[in-house]
Amino acid sequence: MEKKCYEGIIALNSVQNNEQMAWYCLEKSELSRFKQLLKEGMPLTPFMLTSMVFFGFYGTAIKEVLALAEIEDSSKDLLSWVRGYFDEDDLNEVLPLFDACLPDEYPSNDVCVRLKLWNTLYRRKQCNLIAPNAPEFLLEKHTADAYAALVQFDMEKYAPVLIENRFPLTVIAAPEGWKYLIDHGYAKEVLKLKDACGLLDAKEVANYCLQKGLIEELYEAEWYNLLLDHQETDVFVRHQSFYSRFLTEYPDKVDWEDLWNSNDGDLQRKYLKHKAKLNKKVPACYEFLAAHSGLWEQFWLFCG
Repeated sequence: MEKKCYEGIIALNSVQNNEQMAWYCLEKSELSRFKQLLKEGMPLTPFMLTSMVFFGFYGTAIKEVLALAEIEDSSKDLLSWVRGYFDEDDLNEVLPLFDACLPDEYPSNDVCVRLKLWNTLYRRKQCNLIAPNAPEFLLEKHTADAYAALVQFDMEKYAPVLIENRFPLTVIAAPEGWKYLIDHGYAKEVLKLKDACGLLDAKEVANYCLQKGLIEELYEAEWYNLLLDHQETDVFVRHQSFYSRFLTEYPDKVDWEDLWNSNDGDLQRKYLKHKAKLNKKVPACYEFLAAHSGLWEQFWLFCG
């Protein structure tokens, strides 16, 4: 009988029909025919396994049959059967066949590691147990959870992999992974995360960027006060900043004329003159006000 004929028949059979076929094969000691039916997609049932025992097929034969069956989420009854039939040593051989559908409570995570049941552990979100034992398994997943476990396990080895696969921010999962990112050109992205919902100390990140001389990145992330605390004023000039503290505390560093010419709105210019008046004794401010004040304003300026 051709393969496609088997498949057509099996697809139309009920569970009872399939069990009758299995019983016939086992009764006639035609184990190879029973295996062929399983290869062609016939679902294995606990009744079929019990029938094997009834007709004198034990351990090795049952393991061979289980290896041929399609073990799916609907195979909970099969799992119950093998747990009831096999002793612990044999279960160690059989349980990997159920790796795609083992429940959360059985077997324990430690047993899963010992038996290399990586799919089960992955479903349980135990990637940190997989990483030191089967990192190649996690690499194939291409997910944030898998990558986070890998970079926590060995940042130097796997951080470049994460960056290559466009998961750079997942490197933060590793201790001081944020430093690695900053050192490798991702300061802007890390600064945008701020405290990353408690994963980062935003101030520590900003201070590290300051130590690295990443002034532009800090300015774009609006760490203005930190920059001014350390007298980093050139970046404010370059960006034609109207930041209040910059204009008030560092009037001698401000390019007043440039700001005047770059903003022709009345409100902006009034604000600029107001800030300059706060430091009118500073030569740069005095000259700026003199150049942009009428006679009456100049009178009060000189008399003040």
